[in-house]
Amino acid sequence: MHPSVRPSVILQHWRVYRRTTPLEAAIPRLAPDLSAKRGKNLAVELKLDPAQPIAGMKFMLFVHLTPADGLEPYIGAWAHLLAVSNDLVDTIHEHPFIANGGPDMQFNIFFPRDAAYRVWIQFQRKGVVNTVAFTIPVSALR
Repeated sequence: MHPSVRPSVILQHWRVYRRTTPLEAAIPRLAPDLSAKRGKNLAVELKLDPAQPIAGMKFMLFVHLTPADGLEPYIGAWAHLLAVSNDLVDTIHEHPFIANGGPDMQFNIFFPRDAAYRVWIQFQRKGVVNTVAFTIPVSALR
């Protein structure tokens, strides 16, 4: 230990950072958000199949872009999707399963658990990167 550091200082810092609230109470409760979004130079609409995703089962996310002229691959793919669970445990990165540079794309996703997932999707159109975000609730199989 450095001579200028006293144990009492370390103990005081520990007390400042001590957590008194259960960790579960700090996990955000994300409200579903599937509404159409506007990027910098395009609009994005979603369609879910099934309408209520179920953990562990194939889920298809259909994306429709307006306008789609000038769509370009971005970092080697037509789009990039990042999904993160509300408790930050699960992270998913996907590229479209079906895409051809037109207005419609399909992502196939398997969400591992029931949770609310914040989903960011990036597209590049006419040299401009567009990032839009949605919140998709995923249910457990009942």
